[in-house]
Amino acid sequence: MCKSFIGEIYLNYASMKTMNFLSYKVFEYYKGAGINIVDIGTSTEEGIPNFGLCEFKESIRCFVDLKYTFRKEFGDNSVIAAGSMS
Repeated sequence: MCKSFIGEIYLNYASMKTMNFLSYKVFEYYKGAGINIVDIGTSTEEGIPNFGLCEFKESIRCFVDLKYTFRKEFGDNSVIAAGSMS
């Protein structure tokens, strides 16, 4: 699995579909490298879905999946957190 980050687009370039092209090239590269899963990151901010981002990801043939964070709190107030993709 490869994890990549695709950042925000500037509105001036939205009509050029630069993010679609970048996504295509990212997927093309990793497919050629034999990677079958590419995690393009979350679509939420503080647990609230960004539906526009979800729609964009679905438009480039990604699917929505949940990610969970597990926490373990200890008596001395220390915390261990680990994320996991379901």
